Amino acid sequence: LPLIGQLFRFESRRQQKTNLMVFLRPFIVRDESQAQSLAVDRYDNMRRLEEVTVPPPHPVLPPMQPPVAPPP
Repeated sequence: LPLIGQLFRFESRRQQKTNLMVFLRPFIVRDESQAQSLAVDRYDNMRRLEEVTVPPPHPVLPPMQPPVAPPP
């Protein structure tokens, strides 16, 4: 059986480096109501993006609904 294992073995020594870039933009928040409003706006924006972003179909797996964050 070791010979059969050698036939189906796959080795790859190639490495690919990637960089993650994060851009921050500061906001001055004057009070708690402004902070709450800003947080809700950002959260709603992320939910809308999740709803319209549909992953491509997989040839083997059945179609599934992508997860969406619950409403605030």
